[in-house]
Order: sequence, then C-alpha cells, then structure tokens
Amino acid sequence: DEFMVIEKYSHVMHIVSNVKGELADGKNAVDIIDAVFPGGTITGAPKVRTMEIIEELEPVTRGPYTGSLGWINFSGDLELNIIIRT
Repeated sequence: DEFMVIEKYSHVMHIVSNVKGELADGKNAVDIIDAVFPGGTITGAPKVRTMEIIEELEPVTRGPYTGSLGWINFSGDLELNIIIRT
C-alpha cells in the first residue's frame, strides 16, 4: 500500500501511510483498536514504553484530547484515522 506518501491540500500537507493486515484467529475489531490507539504520533515512540513513562511521571491521567474517525462493517472491514488538534 502507501507508505509516507505526501498528500497536498490548499492549506496543509499530510504524510499518509495505509496499512493492511489479516486478523489473527480469536481476535476482533476491539483488539485492533486497543493495539493501535493511541497512535505513536500522539504518545511518542516507542509507544508502549512512552506510555509507561507518562504513567510513571504524570500525577493525573490524561483526558481525551485527540480522537479517531472511521467505520467498521458487519464483514469486519475497518478504516480508522487519528484526529489531532481539531
């Protein structure tokens, strides 16, 4: 698919990557969302360790400040994005 493709719009440019995969047996859409969110662009990288450090250092849990927009159908197809600073 696409990896780090630059999409240009009237007032902004975005780096876009599209990722496809097959779901392992016994996993569902909730498992996917749990694995990929929050995105590394939100937490920093490496994501899991960064989230551990944030939890160790910050006295209060962060509230929602970003989000996602997407869809899932009854066949299990799923498309999501990360919404930043909207």
